[in-house]
Amino acid sequence: GETKHCFIKNDDRAPEVKVIKWTNPHWSSQDFNFTIRNNEHTKNFTLDGHPYDDQTASYYETSQYLQAGEVEITESETEGWFQESARCYEVKNWGLYPISQPFKAELGKDYVCKFINTQYGRVEVTKVNDLNNDGEWDEGEPTLSGWEMNLEGRDREDNCDVDFDVSAIALFEQAESNQL
Repeated sequence: GETKHCFIKNDDRAPEVKVIKWTNPHWSSQDFNFTIRNNEHTKNFTLDGHPYDDQTASYYETSQYLQAGEVEITESETEGWFQESARCYEVKNWGLYPISQPFKAELGKDYVCKFINTQYGRVEVTKVNDLNNDGEWDEGEPTLSGWEMNLEGRDREDNCDVDFDVSAIALFEQAESNQL
């Protein structure tokens, strides 16, 4: 018999996923925690916040560990922030093509997932007895409790009512930007 030698070359490139984190307000130092699930594998990673109009957003790129198959990326809830958007795309020659999550990653293809979060607003109001009517809280002017404060938003059907406590301070926390 004759002996033949065969060489098998595998040019298939592992799929790559780039996860991008954008925030409002810009340049937040807040850490955001993510999990990427790929078939039976799970990897956790953290990104910090960057503005969504900045070209150098905080991002995470998968390495060669990613396999073809099901991919799901989730972001843990972060106190004081709400997620405006979480979208994934397949990268094609002409741009980004929207896909749903979880998605099936294919060999040789690239994907981008963008997560946008906005920080909740916080308004602190102190009711003061302006004894000299100058519009300023001067030393010696007392705070007033027992008043009701209403926070209204232009695009919001319901409003926030808060009663001043004994310290005469009312807090509106986790207000969305259209309420302030």
